[in-house]
Amino acid sequence: MCSFGARGGVHVSPVSKPGDYSSPTPPLFSKLHRKIANQRKDFHHKLARRLVNRYGTIVHEDLNILGLARSRTAKGVLDAGWAQFLAILAYKAEEAGRRVVGVDPKHTSQDCPVCGHREKKPLWVREFTCPACRASLHRDVAAAINILARARTEPSGMDTAVAVP
Repeated sequence: MCSFGARGGVHVSPVSKPGDYSSPTPPLFSKLHRKIANQRKDFHHKLARRLVNRYGTIVHEDLNILGLARSRTAKGVLDAGWAQFLAILAYKAEEAGRRVVGVDPKHTSQDCPVCGHREKKPLWVREFTCPACRASLHRDVAAAINILARARTEPSGMDTAVAVP
């Protein structure tokens, strides 16, 4: 059962018998979930449009989203709707004549963008300092530089430097 409390909150009574598990969700909850899904989809569309309008080529890591959805990061991955966003982005880019390039994510945050030296570090280390060339960058910035460089050299990303307006 679903009822409204004195302060306007929703109270859901505990399940009293086994047959209640199959009862439909209270309309308020389904409406709330629908609203959140619509807000997320609206955000995805607006962000994809902004990226497509601003850039000629958009590069991202081609992550195994289904694999991430089965890991301990599942809630964050599924809440953010990565797969939905990438599908919307690809659709809008194709519609506008732009390109979306996915690159292999292996070692993007472990390779030095200056000299190419690879050093494995735990994820909690956010500063990337290369022992070979002494370059010091934030780990996410170093990974972004590596991802862009891979997009320019991999077969799927040939001539991306030319395609950017």
